[in-house]
Amino acid sequence: MPTAARSDLRTLVESSLTLIEAHQHPSGAYPASPSYPVYRYSWLRDGAFIADAMSRAGRVDSATGSCGGAPR
Repeated sequence: MPTAARSDLRTLVESSLTLIEAHQHPSGAYPASPSYPVYRYSWLRDGAFIADAMSRAGRVDSATGSCGGAPR
């Protein structure tokens, strides 16, 4: 992959991670769509995928926080 494309990809990933964290509810719920308010937060299954991605990206605090609102 060319260096410029790698740089663009890094920028895209970082902005996506920042957007997800900025809209994460204090209880840990992830946003379903930050620009479409009808759907506030993602389903548990989708949140699990997001938490896995956040953890893999090194955002462990975000991923761990997402488990706080799960029913026990």
